[in-house]
Amino acid sequence: MVERSGFAYDRDALSAPAEHRLLLQLQLVVDWLRLAEQRHQWFILLGSAGLAVMLSLVSSTTDENPRYGMGLAAAIMMTGLMSGVLSFYPTSRIVSRIAGKSIAPAPDNNLYDFQHLARYDPDPLVRAVKLWYLNDLPASITVSRGEHDLATEVVVNAKIACTKMRLFSLGLAAFAIGAIVALVSALAALVA
Repeated sequence: MVERSGFAYDRDALSAPAEHRLLLQLQLVVDWLRLAEQRHQWFILLGSAGLAVMLSLVSSTTDENPRYGMGLAAAIMMTGLMSGVLSFYPTSRIVSRIAGKSIAPAPDNNLYDFQHLARYDPDPLVRAVKLWYLNDLPASITVSRGEHDLATEVVVNAKIACTKMRLFSLGLAAFAIGAIVALVSALAALVA
């Protein structure tokens, strides 16, 4: 019995070495998904606190000029937080819209990297695993139903992980821009 990241499976029960390799890849992708979820949870927690401080500054400021700047900063920060909230809804439509067209697989791809795994369709992924890691000959490679189903899970979860990481980057960038706008607005109020 093998256990890793909450998965437990009997290695001998798998029908082929490719399924074992794909299951390991799925476990790695799920680990990346968990990391992305944790990042978003902390981002939403700390970002909400920062936004609350920003909104309290906006409401307590009597001068109009910094108030507009702080309000703009709060709106930008809220946009960043919304990307964090959106990441908790990784439906197929959201993933396909944010991920866009995937880059074609390349011979130098690392099949342990979720970003490279997201480039594949299930059957080409199984073929790549068998060719690169199991040393099967290209003419002898066939894809079983179990391998296809497992590869589908790997690819879908890899695309969700990529989408979550992109949303995190976008949210963090928006939040940083909002903080810079707030700082500039506060400095402009002090100078004036």
